[in-house]
Amino acid sequence: MSGRDQLLGSYNDAYETDYVSFEDDSLTFEQRIQLQDKEIAEQDRGLEDITHVTRQLKYTAIRIGDEVDDQNEMLEDLDDGMTFAHAKVVRETAHVEDVMERAKATGLCCTVFLLILAIVLVGAIPF
Repeated sequence: MSGRDQLLGSYNDAYETDYVSFEDDSLTFEQRIQLQDKEIAEQDRGLEDITHVTRQLKYTAIRIGDEVDDQNEMLEDLDDGMTFAHAKVVRETAHVEDVMERAKATGLCCTVFLLILAIVLVGAIPF
Protein backbone atom coordinates (compact mmCIF):
# COMPACT_ATOMS: atom_id res chain seq x y z
CA MET A 1 0.00 0.00 0.00
CA SER A 2 1.47 3.34 -1.02
CA GLY A 3 1.91 6.33 1.29
CA ARG A 4 -0.95 8.09 -0.47
CA ASP A 5 -3.25 5.14 0.11
CA GLN A 6 -2.27 5.04 3.77
CA LEU A 7 -2.97 8.73 4.11
CA LEU A 8 -6.21 8.93 2.17
CA GLY A 9 -7.30 5.34 1.81
CA SER A 10 -7.69 3.70 -1.51
CA TYR A 11 -9.22 5.92 -4.18
CA ASN A 12 -11.35 3.08 -5.45
CA ASP A 13 -12.68 2.29 -1.97
CA ALA A 14 -13.76 5.85 -1.27
CA TYR A 15 -15.19 6.77 -4.64
CA GLU A 16 -16.47 3.55 -6.06
CA THR A 17 -19.93 4.19 -7.43
CA ASP A 18 -22.16 2.86 -10.10
CA TYR A 19 -22.29 5.60 -12.64
CA VAL A 20 -25.73 6.39 -13.93
CA SER A 21 -26.22 9.06 -16.53
CA PHE A 22 -28.66 11.89 -15.86
CA GLU A 23 -29.68 11.62 -19.45
CA ASP A 24 -31.18 8.19 -18.83
CA ASP A 25 -34.84 8.71 -19.65
CA SER A 26 -35.89 5.77 -17.50
CA LEU A 27 -35.11 7.71 -14.27
CA THR A 28 -37.89 9.44 -12.43
CA PHE A 29 -37.50 12.92 -11.01
CA GLU A 30 -37.04 11.53 -7.49
CA GLN A 31 -34.38 9.09 -8.71
CA ARG A 32 -32.50 11.94 -10.38
CA ILE A 33 -32.65 13.95 -7.15
CA GLN A 34 -31.37 10.94 -5.18
CA LEU A 35 -28.57 10.47 -7.71
CA GLN A 36 -27.63 14.14 -7.42
CA ASP A 37 -27.67 13.93 -3.64
CA LYS A 38 -25.42 10.85 -3.77
CA GLU A 39 -22.95 12.61 -6.08
CA ILE A 40 -22.99 15.73 -3.91
CA ALA A 41 -22.29 13.57 -0.83
CA GLU A 42 -19.34 11.94 -2.65
CA GLN A 43 -18.04 15.35 -3.66
CA ASP A 44 -18.39 16.52 -0.07
CA ARG A 45 -16.35 13.51 1.12
CA GLY A 46 -13.73 14.35 -1.48
CA LEU A 47 -13.62 17.96 -0.33
CA GLU A 48 -13.32 16.84 3.29
CA ASP A 49 -10.39 14.62 2.31
CA ILE A 50 -8.77 17.54 0.49
CA THR A 51 -9.34 19.77 3.52
CA HIS A 52 -7.79 17.16 5.82
CA VAL A 53 -4.73 16.74 3.59
CA THR A 54 -4.38 20.51 3.21
CA ARG A 55 -4.42 20.96 7.00
CA GLN A 56 -1.78 18.25 7.37
CA LEU A 57 0.37 19.93 4.71
CA LYS A 58 -0.02 23.28 6.45
CA TYR A 59 1.00 21.75 9.79
CA THR A 60 3.97 20.04 8.15
CA ALA A 61 5.01 23.27 6.41
CA ILE A 62 4.83 25.17 9.70
CA ARG A 63 6.97 22.53 11.42
CA ILE A 64 9.49 22.62 8.58
CA GLY A 65 9.59 26.44 8.78
CA ASP A 66 10.18 26.29 12.53
CA GLU A 67 12.96 23.75 12.03
CA VAL A 68 14.59 25.93 9.37
CA ASP A 69 14.41 28.92 11.74
CA ASP A 70 16.04 26.85 14.51
CA GLN A 71 18.75 25.62 12.15
CA ASN A 72 19.43 29.19 10.94
CA GLU A 73 19.76 30.37 14.54
CA MET A 74 22.22 27.56 15.30
CA LEU A 75 24.21 28.41 12.14
CA GLU A 76 24.38 32.06 13.19
CA ASP A 77 25.64 31.02 16.63
CA LEU A 78 28.21 28.75 15.00
CA ASP A 79 29.29 31.58 12.68
CA ASP A 80 29.72 33.91 15.66
CA GLY A 81 31.78 31.27 17.45
CA MET A 82 33.92 30.66 14.37
CA THR A 83 34.50 34.41 13.91
CA PHE A 84 35.59 34.69 17.55
CA ALA A 85 37.85 31.63 17.25
CA HIS A 86 39.39 32.96 14.02
CA ALA A 87 40.16 36.32 15.61
CA LYS A 88 41.70 34.55 18.60
CA VAL A 89 43.87 32.35 16.33
CA VAL A 90 45.05 35.40 14.36
CA ARG A 91 45.86 37.25 17.61
CA GLU A 92 47.73 34.28 19.08
CA THR A 93 49.62 33.67 15.83
CA ALA A 94 50.83 37.28 15.88
CA HIS A 95 51.80 36.84 19.54
CA VAL A 96 53.81 33.68 18.73
CA GLU A 97 55.55 35.47 15.84
CA ASP A 98 56.43 38.33 18.20
CA VAL A 99 57.81 35.90 20.79
CA MET A 100 59.84 34.13 18.08
CA GLU A 101 61.33 37.44 16.92
CA ARG A 102 62.22 38.33 20.50
CA ALA A 103 63.76 34.90 21.01
CA LYS A 104 65.88 35.36 17.89
CA ALA A 105 66.99 38.78 19.05
CA THR A 106 67.68 37.54 22.58
CA GLY A 107 69.63 34.58 21.26
CA LEU A 108 71.69 36.91 19.07
CA CYS A 109 72.40 39.20 22.02
CA CYS A 110 73.49 36.24 24.14
CA THR A 111 75.79 35.08 21.36
CA VAL A 112 77.34 38.55 20.99
CA PHE A 113 77.76 38.81 24.77
CA LEU A 114 79.47 35.41 24.95
CA LEU A 115 81.80 36.30 22.06
CA ILE A 116 82.76 39.58 23.73
CA LEU A 117 83.35 37.73 26.98
CA ALA A 118 85.47 35.16 25.16
CA ILE A 119 87.55 37.90 23.53
CA VAL A 120 88.05 39.64 26.86
CA LEU A 121 89.03 36.40 28.53
CA VAL A 122 91.41 35.43 25.77
CA GLY A 123 92.96 38.90 25.87
CA ALA A 124 93.16 38.97 29.65
CA ILE A 125 94.77 35.55 30.09
CA PRO A 126 98.53 35.62 29.51
CA PHE A 127 100.06 32.77 27.58
